Amino acid sequence: MNADPFATITHHGASGFGPVAWRDPIDTVDERGHARIAPWRECSYCGSMHPLDFLALHERLRFIPWYVAYASRKGPPSPITGEPTIDVPYCEMADRKYGFPHKVYVTTREVMHPDREFVVGTKSEWVDGQRIETVTSRSKGHSPHGKFYTQHFISEAIDEVTFARVAKAVNEATGWLFERTAARITYRRTA
Repeated sequence: MNADPFATITHHGASGFGPVAWRDPIDTVDERGHARIAPWRECSYCGSMHPLDFLALHERLRFIPWYVAYASRKGPPSPITGEPTIDVPYCEMADRKYGFPHKVYVTTREVMHPDREFVVGTKSEWVDGQRIETVTSRSKGHSPHGKFYTQHFISEAIDEVTFARVAKAVNEATGWLFERTAARITYRRTA
């Protein structure tokens, strides 16, 4: 048996895309200071973090739903609104454009490379047919954000124990519970 129950990826909409695989974590900064940091494996088709990496992050950081984090925010004031910011790891379920809760936005709040300067804002404009990008703001450190697509753990190929562990993490992090019966996957809000 394969040690990674998610090693084989079947992806709706990926036909004609070529082989879909899990990319290794990445940590790069280009010459302009643009970061591409994803300390987790990602699907080469949709960019979703690997379900076991989402589970490991949740077990380490204990994500809470965004609405709980927002209600109890105690971070430094926002330079735009002056209101306190969210300073804890949290997750947010995306809209249901496919008819079910399909994507979880993940905010780790972990600062990586605190001594490195990163580009956090740019402005683009076209001048004489050339795209000119101007850096508008920089920041020390980088807090990676990710996304986790639920379709990566609802496959019938995933064993019950792994499904239950990932489903529990999704529920704790978002307030959405996924359950699997012999016939189908169901989901519902729990908070």
